[in-house]
Amino acid sequence: MMRLFIGVAPDRAARMALAETARLLRERTNGRFSDPDLYHITLAFLGDTAPDAVPAILDAMRHAASERRPFSISLGAVGCFGLILWRGIEPAGPVNELAQALRTALLAAKIQYDAKPFRAHITLARESRLPPEAGALSIPPARYPIHTLMLFESRRDGGALRYRPCGSVSLGGGL
Repeated sequence: MMRLFIGVAPDRAARMALAETARLLRERTNGRFSDPDLYHITLAFLGDTAPDAVPAILDAMRHAASERRPFSISLGAVGCFGLILWRGIEPAGPVNELAQALRTALLAAKIQYDAKPFRAHITLARESRLPPEAGALSIPPARYPIHTLMLFESRRDGGALRYRPCGSVSLGGGL
């Protein structure tokens, strides 16, 4: 079995802005902060999946991506879901629409995914709390393009969490 999810990854400049945001927060709160190489927006979490399902998953991704054009988003404010510290996305609308199209395609293909409501964000830390002064922090801005859906395998390698790309699909129907 493979532990899979479908997401979009920030470009290098956005990844650096996210790492700087995490650094500022780490000075003010505890938690398990994510490795910058792991920053992403999860559009659909598939969980434990048989390897032979990957072609059908990629087909569903192609279907969802074919109806969408590339777009750009900006990093937004920091926030917290329980003990998950994150940075938001602005505008969230295009990412929400992409996630909905993907989830509809997965459902049509009878591919199981975690159906929790989607909220566009990038996780910065777990087991953490938003510090009271977070709203006053000067967090770096970043804007970046979304043009590719990625299928990732989440795995432990020597105790470290790693995301291995298993396939990608370009928005607008390209590969």
